[in-house]
Amino acid sequence: MLKDTINIKNTIETNRQAVLEKIAILFDYPTSSYLETAEDLVNKSRDKYPELSKLLVEFIDALKPLSPEEQEEVFTRTFDIAPICVPYLSSYTFGEESYERGDLMAKLKEIYAIAGFQSGNELPDHIRVTLSFLSTLDDQAGADLVHYVLAKPITEMFDKLKNANNPYSLLMNAVINLLEVDFSQEDRNA
Repeated sequence: MLKDTINIKNTIETNRQAVLEKIAILFDYPTSSYLETAEDLVNKSRDKYPELSKLLVEFIDALKPLSPEEQEEVFTRTFDIAPICVPYLSSYTFGEESYERGDLMAKLKEIYAIAGFQSGNELPDHIRVTLSFLSTLDDQAGADLVHYVLAKPITEMFDKLKNANNPYSLLMNAVINLLEVDFSQEDRNA
């Protein structure tokens, strides 16, 4: 009985890990396999995360009619050059120019190093990096990262994108849904 419970828990965590890893990739610059990655994510998430899957289908439908160059332009306008929504989480918590922002990034970098996690060339508070790191954490550590680092910025990012009628608002809403399903504070306090 205990073995079955452990196997079920491992399967759930593996699915969550795969979903988080794939959704993190969607915050990278679009490549030729970008929409395929999104479609794969829909398939991986359909059973456990039906609302996330629905939002991802809408996101894919919004990008599909665009040429690859137009998809790149939307991404660049959204997150890169004079962005609607900067992808750096700490800027929503502390502002663009703040010592606290630097402190948080230093702490994240230290935590990543202790965990053996590589953030690559991005700053440690980039949404893609943080979601990728989240995929490696257990329930409690993941809930802490969501609560202290992700929740407020992700909500603000969603609001900015929604107000700009940007297709990435659908992706951000999917992230919010995923975090609520897997890392709800109410579930932890029950």
